[in-house]
Amino acid sequence: MAEATQPETVASAAMEETSAEPTSEEDEEEEDRFVELTASVDDAEQFTCDEEDCQDVFESDEALEKHIRDIHFEGFEIVDYKDPLTEDTEVHFKRNYDRKISQISLVGFVSRSDSSSSGISGLMNRLDEPETESDDVEEIAMEDAEAMEDPEESKNIVSTISDELAEKIQFSIKNSVIGIVKAINEDTVEEYCDFIDKNYPVDVADWPALKEDIIAASKKGPKIFVKCSRGKITGYKKLDNINIVAFIKQQNETEPKQKVIEGGVKEFTDSDVDFALDDFLKIPAFDDCVIRIEVRKLRTKDMNGRVLVGYTEIPLRDIPSTTIESYYELQKGGLEGLRKISMPSTDAAGHLVLTLSRDESEDDPNITVSNILKEYFLGKAKTFFSINISSEIVYRGQVSFQISVNQNSSSYQQKQGQAFYQKLLTKDGNYPKNENNSAKYNIDCIMSNSLELGVEVRKRSVSPGTNTLSAPNSHKRSSSLSPSQSMITLMSSNRRESTGSNSSLLSINSEYTPKKKKSSNMLDKLNKTIGSYVGSIGEDIYDIVSPTAKPIMKTVPIDKIVSTLYQHKFSNQTIEDKEDISWDTKLEVLSDVKLNSDELNRIYENAIIESIKASENDNWDGTFSKSLSSLMNMINCFVDAKRKDVNLSIAEAFLKAHSISSFSDFLLKKHIETIVKSGTSSENLKTYVETCLKIIESHRSEQNILSTAIMENLKVISTQNTKVTSDIKKHVEISITKIFNSWERDLTKKVKEKSPTSTHNPIEVCRDILNLHIFHETQLGDKVHQEMFQDILDYKTVTGDKYLDLCQEMIKNNLSQNEKKIVLKYVENSPRVKALILVYETFCAFKRIFKNLIPMQKLPQWLFDLYEQFPDLWMDLAIYKAEAQVENLLKHLRENEERFQKEESESSQNNGNLTRQNSVDDITNETLVSFLGIADTCWTFRRELNWPSLDVNLRTGLKLIEDFAKFETRILNLFESIHMKDEEYDVVELSRTIKLLDGLLKRHHTTVEEVSSLHSQIADDDDMNEVDREYFSKKMTTCYEAIQRVKDKAREEILSKMKFYCEGRRPRIKKHIVNKHLVNEEECLMTCIDGELQLMYKYIQRKYHSDVMAALWKVMEEELKLQFEDRKQRNLSKNKPSRFEHYKEALPVIMDVKKGMHDGKVISDLSLDTLSEMYKEVIILTEDSKILMTKVLRLKSQAQKIDFDENGNNPQMKNTSMAVKLAYVTGTDKILVEVTNVHNITPREKKTSSTIQLYVRFSPDRMGTGQVVEHSTVFKDVIRSIIFELEEEPAPVRFEFNIDHLSSNKEFEDGFLIVDLFHVNKAGLKLFIGECVSQVKMNGMLVTELVQISSESEFPSPDIVPGLNYQLHHFQEVYQSEVYLELHRRTDEAAKGLMAKDDKLRKKSFFTKFS
Repeated sequence: MAEATQPETVASAAMEETSAEPTSEEDEEEEDRFVELTASVDDAEQFTCDEEDCQDVFESDEALEKHIRDIHFEGFEIVDYKDPLTEDTEVHFKRNYDRKISQISLVGFVSRSDSSSSGISGLMNRLDEPETESDDVEEIAMEDAEAMEDPEESKNIVSTISDELAEKIQFSIKNSVIGIVKAINEDTVEEYCDFIDKNYPVDVADWPALKEDIIAASKKGPKIFVKCSRGKITGYKKLDNINIVAFIKQQNETEPKQKVIEGGVKEFTDSDVDFALDDFLKIPAFDDCVIRIEVRKLRTKDMNGRVLVGYTEIPLRDIPSTTIESYYELQKGGLEGLRKISMPSTDAAGHLVLTLSRDESEDDPNITVSNILKEYFLGKAKTFFSINISSEIVYRGQVSFQISVNQNSSSYQQKQGQAFYQKLLTKDGNYPKNENNSAKYNIDCIMSNSLELGVEVRKRSVSPGTNTLSAPNSHKRSSSLSPSQSMITLMSSNRRESTGSNSSLLSINSEYTPKKKKSSNMLDKLNKTIGSYVGSIGEDIYDIVSPTAKPIMKTVPIDKIVSTLYQHKFSNQTIEDKEDISWDTKLEVLSDVKLNSDELNRIYENAIIESIKASENDNWDGTFSKSLSSLMNMINCFVDAKRKDVNLSIAEAFLKAHSISSFSDFLLKKHIETIVKSGTSSENLKTYVETCLKIIESHRSEQNILSTAIMENLKVISTQNTKVTSDIKKHVEISITKIFNSWERDLTKKVKEKSPTSTHNPIEVCRDILNLHIFHETQLGDKVHQEMFQDILDYKTVTGDKYLDLCQEMIKNNLSQNEKKIVLKYVENSPRVKALILVYETFCAFKRIFKNLIPMQKLPQWLFDLYEQFPDLWMDLAIYKAEAQVENLLKHLRENEERFQKEESESSQNNGNLTRQNSVDDITNETLVSFLGIADTCWTFRRELNWPSLDVNLRTGLKLIEDFAKFETRILNLFESIHMKDEEYDVVELSRTIKLLDGLLKRHHTTVEEVSSLHSQIADDDDMNEVDREYFSKKMTTCYEAIQRVKDKAREEILSKMKFYCEGRRPRIKKHIVNKHLVNEEECLMTCIDGELQLMYKYIQRKYHSDVMAALWKVMEEELKLQFEDRKQRNLSKNKPSRFEHYKEALPVIMDVKKGMHDGKVISDLSLDTLSEMYKEVIILTEDSKILMTKVLRLKSQAQKIDFDENGNNPQMKNTSMAVKLAYVTGTDKILVEVTNVHNITPREKKTSSTIQLYVRFSPDRMGTGQVVEHSTVFKDVIRSIIFELEEEPAPVRFEFNIDHLSSNKEFEDGFLIVDLFHVNKAGLKLFIGECVSQVKMNGMLVTELVQISSESEFPSPDIVPGLNYQLHHFQEVYQSEVYLELHRRTDEAAKGLMAKDDKLRKKSFFTKFS
């Protein structure tokens, strides 16, 4: 089995990049894409033929292919689709496969494989699974399967490897970088093996043996035999404490290249020593190496470490191939790390006798080791690509490997004095620092070469443009620096901007060039020659600008960046913790022989096919074996193409291989992304798309091999080619059409099976398809395919739309164009009704599916256009059905009249307040629920039509309003007829009626909302023209008026029923009033009212409590008023206050009850006007005459106008007035009164002066029934005013009255002083001028404003008792008051006496006597 994993394959490496390749603008814009060949897929069962070797049996590939097809389709049976929601859901699918076929790609047959095992083998696996029922799959005929074959068979043939390409493959392997080595030996061979295992690994099964051969070869090679038998040591006496060592090193280094050999002292005498050194050293491939022999002192207690006694160095080139014994003088001095012995410089260290010889009979391991690997990979190439490997040299082109370095320094860093540099380090010596922006070096050993990258910080910067390239120790410009003319350009004024190299021009591969040694010498000399010039310039610059700190540096071994060779990309190198300091490095091959992109494509194509064949269980995971991967890496190094072209070639190879041999589509995604991003036209991609579209077309069949990977790949393709999206949609719709047709056939067949004689109804079939299949699919969704097609199309929407289009066409072709209006009642079994319901069911099915597809959007207009003639018909059908239901409801009420006589359930307590609880047997509730259910059903039916036409909605809404108003009237009439059968309308029956009417009234709120929504549509439609707006506004007005009429009628009916009920209570109320049973009795008016109120509260809805109770109170108050007025009328003929006593007792109680009901929020309107007015009248009618007299005088006193100016100078006092002094004498309990003047006396007609007289009265007298009367003398010839003190015969008008009889503090124990002014004629007759009244006591107490004096002597003093100006009145308003009128009607003596005086005062003529 080939290895499935490796550190990094060619394809994956080629798709990974850490920094952009700065070769061209096009490359910089290219985004790195990586091909991942490590994805795994599920194992698919492998089918094999019965024959062990089909290829030997059949003469050609075509015959073999036909044989496999015959095996595949033998026994394959296609059956009709069975829907899971229909009655017969059993699917019989017989699978008879007794043989297996191998996963050999069939030319012209489309196959797929993904994580769920698709393609041919995947399909076979599916067919071998146990039988399961499958939903929503379509039939697929054999011709459909054959149509999936690719007619262009030539596209599916593997591209062959030409001889020329085979030679290039061979050349790539033989000149691979694995042969660029100079340091392989038995000490370093493991390091080399690690390098191979990391960069060019081989299959695990092959590696142990191969590694063993490599190690064995590393132990061989050219040798130098070293033998030291004797010597002479001078200057050091302890010869028993020394030994001799030998090793090979380069002249300018201290470390040995390979192992160190040692020998001890066998014996010595004086200075002569016999040594035991006889061994050999491997000859390294490096130049300028010497063999160094040292005599060292061994460790002692006094010294730490060994001490050098003497040494000698012999260049390897001077060592002969024959054995010769020679003398070599020992030199003084030492190497780093070895201390010198302090000896006089004039003393000799001695000499050694050495026998040295060179043996070059064995091949250099640097060549043999790499050749072992090359031969291995050549053999693999022969196996993988079926090519001939020739030992002849086909191409002899020169090959070298070069490292490119680009600095990533910024202008800011340069200003800060940071100087970037790079330097190549080799075992042959280090090259000088190069501070150019770019540099290139030839590589001579991938194991020992390394790159030093660093930054120095300078004190000041020197413009590099001022320097010129000069020879060492010269400031003149060199005219010739051959052989590297490019180096002169590099060191010119533009060296920072140009790309240069201080490396040699050539690097000759060992196998096709002269001897390695000479080649190395020439390379070393050439590099060092160029380096000497660069170094001189560097020294000159260093003399001018010196670093201020230790350089920041990093050493990068070349073997760490070998992967960039076959990845064709740069690797970014940064210094640790210095991310802003970086370089881009890349290894490149320079060769005259290169492969182009097409050749690479053919190689990859074959590599993929062979990898698929080698995979187990026909389940290739997308990876190459280790050996094949390494082989592809070697070949990829020699591709003459940009990285993106290499990636594109690999991608095309994968697509082509996929069309030939099946593997998972998942492995194609990265490659498709590469092709799509390149923007190139790809025939392989077109072929792949066509194949995928055919699969999509049948993705709902049982032969479905559509996978998520296929759809993911199509998504990538669709980003560049939008036509792919439309093609995918088109083929999905084709698939949906097929399954729809299968549903139609199946349902039609079932209809015929159930009723062979029945006529096929396409609308019924369409309804069943919509409900049984499409609805559930759009509701639940095909989650698998929805996710597959995500980001390309909305699978649910596309399939749903296609289903709906097919159903729409089916309905359109079978609907009648001229539907008749329904004129008959609703009959459920009527063919006409059933046909309309069937059409309605299809309409509802469409809407439900649209809700699944576009839940937040409006229904499409085409749906309403399709059914445009049906909304009125459906609405008529709904109303006719509602009418039939109302008839059934009325019939039920008539049959259950006895339930109207049942009492409602007892009231319950809720939070301390009486509440009403509906009975289960409440016939009203049942009626309301039934009727409202019927109405709501019709309105819901209309609303759920969701018809967009305002005209249709207004028309159907108005029809519902009017028709249901008629239904309401019928129900109300039935209730009334049942209630009035006993000719009494009680509170329970009222409650039923109110409940019914209120429920119907509530229903109209819903009606208003329905119509208001239409109103809003009209208002919000800015596009509606004025004609339509006016039309719809009129329609709206008509609807609102109809609704308002119905609502007003319901409200009026409620009030009417309340009034009707209250009028029924009037006779009982009147009876209690007439019988004077108003309050405080067991059977009285208030107990009657309270009983009715309790029943109201128990049965009538809370919100109507106030209205009905107020109505009953109104009836009661009306009756009280009527009876009160009747008694008043009778009282006119015979005044009898006692006839009103029961009113006087009851009215306060009644008013208190009403106030309490208002405070308790039982009634909302507290109107006490009627009761208050009656009560006021009752108080007057029942009051004592003495109190009435007091009240009359109080009214006069309250109406009296008084001015504090006693002289009458107030202009507002225009009427007759008099100045009066009034005081109470505390010592004698008397009232003193004096009239000081009278003003504004109007003479009688035709008179210029007046004769006047004053009468002063005090009420009441001691008897309480009369008044004390005093009068003045007659004053003649008074012209408008008179001041009594200024008369010729002064006679003060002063009077006094005892009030000691008004000592009790009782209510209405009042005292009044009354002054009357009269004209007196010659006959002594009197004519009333005016009167003033002043109250001196109220309820037995002196009024506060009355002046009190201790004795009569204080009375004259105006300061103590000021005069007040009283205006004289006639008190007409008092005479019109109810109190005065009632007093006037009284017949007792006291009332008669007062009334007699007032009658005289009110006369317009003279009278004789006033007493």
